[in-house]
Amino acid sequence: MPKWWSYAWRPGLFMLALLAGLIVYWVLLHASHIRMREQVTANTQRLAGQTAEALALQMNTAVRTLDFFTQHLSWLWLQNDLAAFDKAALTAISTLPPNAVIHVAVTDATGKIVYSSFEGGRGTKQSGLPVTIADREHFQVHANADGPLFFISEPIMARISNRHTVQLTRGIWDGEHFRGILVMAVSAEYLATALKAIFPDSTDAASLVNERGVYLSRSYYLDDVLGCQTQGKCEPFRA
Repeated sequence: MPKWWSYAWRPGLFMLALLAGLIVYWVLLHASHIRMREQVTANTQRLAGQTAEALALQMNTAVRTLDFFTQHLSWLWLQNDLAAFDKAALTAISTLPPNAVIHVAVTDATGKIVYSSFEGGRGTKQSGLPVTIADREHFQVHANADGPLFFISEPIMARISNRHTVQLTRGIWDGEHFRGILVMAVSAEYLATALKAIFPDSTDAASLVNERGVYLSRSYYLDDVLGCQTQGKCEPFRA
């Protein structure tokens, strides 16, 4: 083989070696990128899980505190001591942050309001007639139940306070007899404060929704979602 022929192959062999090296480098770089992406994804999922757990714990603490008050006040109502009940209701309201609980109310078994913290223990009237919430879901769920339970309504326009509130309610039962419900009207803004404790930045938003996808509260931009579902469907508040 002529000597010049062996020299002629050298540039080609060099290019082939360079190409092979580049291919190996690209494969190693791609594998490294995949490992980094998987690690970032795993870290993000772990952080999201920890954040969701913290949010659940925060909301659970807030709701359990409110439920404790509904249980105590429901029991106290059955003792037929209006002065003691009124004092306990006002104490519950003042114990929580300002404007957290808008008012406490009690209905009879027909849904008529027979106590309101707004009225110093008297039944509230509207246009000369007693206020009734017999048509409200948060009354009907108790009236149709077999025993006491705790219920959280969708945000509504409260008939007593004329404010947008979430109604935390508990049925009042005397043995097997339904006597009415205890209502704690809680501002959606109060529930939002628990969410803001985890998401303090307004560029992020954490939401509390019920099983039907209706927004109960949101850490920021609350007015934009009240009365709406996560699917985007919105309905006006009923009075």
